[in-house]
Amino acid sequence: MFARISSALAVLFAASLAGAQQPDFFHRPSPMAGAFMTSLATFPEVQKEAKLSADDSKKVEDLLGKMGEEMGAAFQDAGGDFGKLNVAISNIMTKTDAELLKGLTADQGKRVKELFVQFAGATVIVREDFAKDLGLSDDQKSKVNARQMDQGKKIGDLISSAGGDFASIAPDMKKLQDTYKTDLAAMLTDDQKKKLEDMKGAKFEFAKPAAGGGR
Repeated sequence: MFARISSALAVLFAASLAGAQQPDFFHRPSPMAGAFMTSLATFPEVQKEAKLSADDSKKVEDLLGKMGEEMGAAFQDAGGDFGKLNVAISNIMTKTDAELLKGLTADQGKRVKELFVQFAGATVIVREDFAKDLGLSDDQKSKVNARQMDQGKKIGDLISSAGGDFASIAPDMKKLQDTYKTDLAAMLTDDQKKKLEDMKGAKFEFAKPAAGGGR
C-alpha cells in the first residue's frame, strides 16, 4: 500500500492497528516488512543472498516474537504520543538488530546490513548504530531526532483523521514519507552521503511483494 515504507512509518501505521502481537506483523505483505534488519531477514531472497540457514531463520522468528511483545508495551506506554512511539520503536529495532547480528557470521551480518541500507535509504540515520557508522555530529543527531519526533506526530494526526479508512490516506502518507526521506538525506554532508552509498555494497534486486507489501 505504502511503497517502500520506512521503519518509523511502518511501525506507526501497524501499531495504530494494534497488531504488534500478530505473527504476520513483521512479514510480507505487512507494511512493516523490511522495516529493520531482522524483518528484512525474513525475505526469501535476502535469506538466500546472505546464506542464512534454517537455524538462522528460526532465530530470526524468535527475535521477532520477542520484539512484538516489546512493541506492544511501547505502544501502551506512548499513550497516543506518536512522536514518543516513533523514537521508542526505533530503539527497539536497533536493539533487536544488534542481537540478530551477534548470531550471524561476519559475512552474513555484513550482507544483511548492506541490503538493509539499500532497502531503507537515508532513513537509517534515525538509528544510533547507523548514525555512529556515518559519524553524525551531536548537532546532526539533535536535528534528526527532532525531525523524527515531528514525523511521528504528523503520521499520528494523519492516521487519526483516517477514521479507519487507511487506503484513503495512502497518497498523503507517501508524501509525508517522501518529504521525510528528503529532509533526512539533506542533513548529511557530502562525505556522509558517499559513505552511506558505499555501505550499500553490491547492488541487489529485491523481489516484488504482493499488493500492500513492505516495499
